[in-house]
Amino acid sequence: MIYFKKVYPNPATNTATVSVSNVSEDLKIILTDLSGKVLWHSEKIIDRNSNIPVTNLANGTYIIIVKDEEHNKTLKLVKRIIQVFINLTGYFYTLLNINLKGSEGLTKMLLLRLRI
Repeated sequence: MIYFKKVYPNPATNTATVSVSNVSEDLKIILTDLSGKVLWHSEKIIDRNSNIPVTNLANGTYIIIVKDEEHNKTLKLVKRIIQVFINLTGYFYTLLNINLKGSEGLTKMLLLRLRI
């Protein structure tokens, strides 16, 4: 039986960590896009925390499948959008597109201003 603790951070920017409470040699973790294309996988999980690299993925929604010989668990992972703009006054503007949980799949745009 597969027991999840969590997937974090979600949304992710560089790396997402899958945390499970039981580990066995037949445990596999698979990352796919929404069409089912396998983008990353790991077999024979020996640690309770497995890191999935997401830096090179396009922004969007992905599926994480954790499975053993008898069970499958499926989770949603969101790759976060980050864009950095520099203006002439020496400020960084970071535009984060954060997908919020909700029945209509709301997206909120957040603008952060950081002084350098």
